[in-house]
Amino acid sequence: MIEGVVQFDLPPSDAAAPPRSVLPSFVIGPENLLVAPPLERLLHGHDLAAAAQRFNPLVLIGAAGSGKSQLAQGIVRHWSTQLDPAQVGYFTAVDFGRELHAAVAEGRLAAWRTMVRGLRVLVIEDIDRPRLHSAIQQDLRYAIDAVIEAGGLVVVTSKRQPCALAQFDAGLCDRLAAGYAVRLQRPGRAAREAIIRLAASAKRLPLTDDQIARLAQREAAASAELLGRGLSASSGSLSLVRGREAFAPG
Repeated sequence: MIEGVVQFDLPPSDAAAPPRSVLPSFVIGPENLLVAPPLERLLHGHDLAAAAQRFNPLVLIGAAGSGKSQLAQGIVRHWSTQLDPAQVGYFTAVDFGRELHAAVAEGRLAAWRTMVRGLRVLVIEDIDRPRLHSAIQQDLRYAIDAVIEAGGLVVVTSKRQPCALAQFDAGLCDRLAAGYAVRLQRPGRAAREAIIRLAASAKRLPLTDDQIARLAQREAAASAELLGRGLSASSGSLSLVRGREAFAPG
C-alpha cells in the first residue's frame, strides 16, 4: 500500500445494478481524504437510515476522471444487495427526463412518479447537463424531496457546482445546497501509482516499480488512461493492444 492512499473495495456487478468499473477498488489519495468518512458508510454500511441522516443529499462534484461516477455506481450496487433492488434507482439526468417524457406519452405518469418517489435510494448522475428542461428539474426536486422525507438516500453527481449554473431551478438548488457536498480532485501522484498497480494486477501485467512510476507521472482524464499506450479501453474493461509490456505515454 502506498503511504497516504486508501482503497475501498467496490461491490461486484449484477443484473439489477450499473456495471462494475474497470478497477475492483476506489483509490483515495491525500487530495481526497475528506471523502473517506461518507464512503465508508455508503459503500460498506448496513444502516441506510444513519447514512441518510448524515449525508443527504450527497452531492459529488468533480471533473471527468475524478471518480464520481465510479463512486455513485458503487453505492447503487452496494445498496442493491442490502435492500430490494427495486427500491434502488439509478438515472442519468438525461435518462430521467426521457423516462418522464415516455411516461407522459404513454399515460402512466402517476405510476412512474409513485415508483420513483417511493425509492429508498435514488442516484442521479450528471445533473449539470446543459439545457435540462425546467419541468424535468421540478420533477427531480419533487422526487428528491419525497425520497429524503421518507428516510431514503439521494446521491447526485455533477462536474460543476449545480447552483452556479444558469437556469438551474431555485427549488432544486435549495435541496442540493442543504445536503453534503463533496469535491473530488483528480488522482494525485500516489493515487495514480495505486490505480496502475490495481489495473496491472487485474490484467496480470508484470509491471516493474520503475514502469509504474513512469506511467504515474502524467495526469489522465480517466484511470484507464494511466496505463498509457500499452492498454486501451475495450468493452468496459482494459485490454492489451501491444503485448504484455506497458509503455509510458509519449
